[in-house]
Amino acid sequence: MNPAYISAVSALAGSSIGAMASIAATWLTQASQNRSQRFLQEHARREKLFGEFIEEAAKRYADAVVGEPKTFVPLFELYAILGKLRLFASDTTLKAADRVMGTIGLAYRSPSLDAPDPNNPNGSRYDFLREFTDACRFELMEIAP
Repeated sequence: MNPAYISAVSALAGSSIGAMASIAATWLTQASQNRSQRFLQEHARREKLFGEFIEEAAKRYADAVVGEPKTFVPLFELYAILGKLRLFASDTTLKAADRVMGTIGLAYRSPSLDAPDPNNPNGSRYDFLREFTDACRFELMEIAP
């Protein structure tokens, strides 16, 4: 074989290998950036959804405890948020959310309660969101990069 051909084939092979390495590096970088972006979007979506559920649950529980007109219509918005949670949240968080819903339902069926006593260390009856918020915080920390 002619030495000029060997030199030309070597140059082409080296150029091809360099181009493929560049393409592979670009593809891996882009894939990593896409994965990071999807993670951040998912994290933000869960955080927003958890916050919506907490706010709406607190409002509905307050309505039930204070003894406002006992209409169940406002509960449907909370059930809609719970449905969204079922799409994204972990089983632990969903179980805690179901317990929150049970607490609110029980409060709607019960007579009005007294305002919490700040001197009473057993205010856990009014801290019905603690288990849910703990589960949310754990879930958000678990999926952190």
